[in-house]
Amino acid sequence: MAFDYDLRRVKTKDQLLTYIGLEDIFFTNASDFDVHKYEARLAEPLVEMGIAQLHFSPFYKHEIPKRNPKRGSRVVWEASGHLNNALKSLARRLTLFFEMIISNFPHPHNCGYVRGRNTRDNAQFHIGAKYILKSDIENYFPSISLRRLISFFESLGVNSGIAMQLSHFLCIDQKLPLGLPTSPIIANAISHFMDIDLNGLADKYKAVYSRYADDLTFSSNGNLPQVSEVSEIVARHKFQLSSDKTKYSTRGQNHYVTGLSVSEENAPHAPRKMKLALRQELYFSKKYGLNDHLDHLGISDSYQRQSYINHLDGRVKYVAFQEPRLASKIGPLWQEVLEDSGEAVNYSPKNQHQTSFQFYVDETEFTLDGEKYLALGISASQHQEQLNNVTKRIWEDYIANPWSDGDLDAITKNGIHFTDTTEDLRRTYLTALQPLPFTGYIVFGKLGVDYQGCYLSLLKTVLKRRLMAAESRGAYFYFEQTSKVTKSAITETVKAAWSELKNDNNRHPEFVATEIVDKSYFGIAVPDFMLAVFRRYLMADSKDKQYRRKVNMFEMLRDKIRVIVNADTGEEFGRRNPIRNLDIENT
Repeated sequence: MAFDYDLRRVKTKDQLLTYIGLEDIFFTNASDFDVHKYEARLAEPLVEMGIAQLHFSPFYKHEIPKRNPKRGSRVVWEASGHLNNALKSLARRLTLFFEMIISNFPHPHNCGYVRGRNTRDNAQFHIGAKYILKSDIENYFPSISLRRLISFFESLGVNSGIAMQLSHFLCIDQKLPLGLPTSPIIANAISHFMDIDLNGLADKYKAVYSRYADDLTFSSNGNLPQVSEVSEIVARHKFQLSSDKTKYSTRGQNHYVTGLSVSEENAPHAPRKMKLALRQELYFSKKYGLNDHLDHLGISDSYQRQSYINHLDGRVKYVAFQEPRLASKIGPLWQEVLEDSGEAVNYSPKNQHQTSFQFYVDETEFTLDGEKYLALGISASQHQEQLNNVTKRIWEDYIANPWSDGDLDAITKNGIHFTDTTEDLRRTYLTALQPLPFTGYIVFGKLGVDYQGCYLSLLKTVLKRRLMAAESRGAYFYFEQTSKVTKSAITETVKAAWSELKNDNNRHPEFVATEIVDKSYFGIAVPDFMLAVFRRYLMADSKDKQYRRKVNMFEMLRDKIRVIVNADTGEEFGRRNPIRNLDIENT
């Protein structure tokens, strides 16, 4: 059962906000973002800024130097936390829309920003080829203007007013920005017809074409297209080739595609120089110790040392992925280096304000294929009061309505909980939750005879990462009361995870606080509904007359649930690897 997220049906701003899953204030702030005012504020001395001038910015600008210093730097934009989550959700929904409306999208030879494809897949098209032509699109994302994006949406049948509002939301300084989650999928959609034409050009020469973002590659054992022919097609689609990044190569020379050597015919390989440099770094780090190695490199600042460790970890993982035969050697060696030095990979969260995190935790049991399961749901927010106020308003409106049905006594006593509510109230609350600033997490596993042991094991599976995300802030945990797990066991588990992170000098909150609460706490309603729609989705049967409603309700919260973990297998599900009920999805 697929969801097409047909943008053509959206006719009003309110409908667009529902489609995106975002509140109007966030949408408006992003749409009205002024780069010049933002840069002017950054230029003001901090000591001269009054409290009234300090405010939240929807976007943050980063300038990253290009590999060739003569080419300057690359401007990358980063959205703030809640806005960034909404953009990630929108990227998934736009992908489904484009797949429905654009034939054969994404193009089979487009490997950039496509789920299940990567740089290795892109290089694979060209392994063993005698000749290669590589080129680069100049200013790929920024060359897609606001007006061009509006016209593109209109060409797909999107309402003109909606096309304009959505395009303003997706652009910064009237251009498609590099860095936002939505930009790659939009650029791929706009470039799809260029891919068709360039692939046709390759076929004319019996060559092979592929694209990874702005990198274009043609390969052949015979003739290749002329650069002028490639340039003409690219220009026809309103892009421009970067003349100084267009290169021919012959097997035996620097024969690389998206950073990988394609000279051999069996598979792409990481460059020999990269592997040699990594081996040397790991050798010296193991022999003399990581800290001495960093001292030898002249890296003394703690921030720079951590950045270098993170960078080295990324190189290890990259080479291990590209060279499976080396993975069993360099992976364990790198872990030994980290353990010997007492260091750890540590990626600090960016652009989070200093408000404490509040985590609400609930649990549920369900049976699937004859097996009993236990699942924990966690909602995380730095805006919990806003969630509570919305929940309280819906609850008060419902119990005050003389025509409300459902278990009114239970709802009055315990607040909004899925099992007590009607289908209408459930949909009302799920609709209200979609734009709110929270992130959900679910972990589930088979339930044995030791309920408390299973509960605590599931909690430990996700606890450390949640604590690390709350670095340098307070973390308040509210667990719904259950007679099957003691308060002391829960408190000790949370405290132990926090202490371990602190003792390992890893990211951790300033403090943790744990409280056991009853059903009447408004915050518990969020994980309660998350677990309910998740449970019903997994258990739904296509023979059930209500299965579409159950699937729809889970889909309403799918993008709010960042990670779902199967604790038994270790598999993680998210936007890139969505969890699926195959019985339903195949109908």
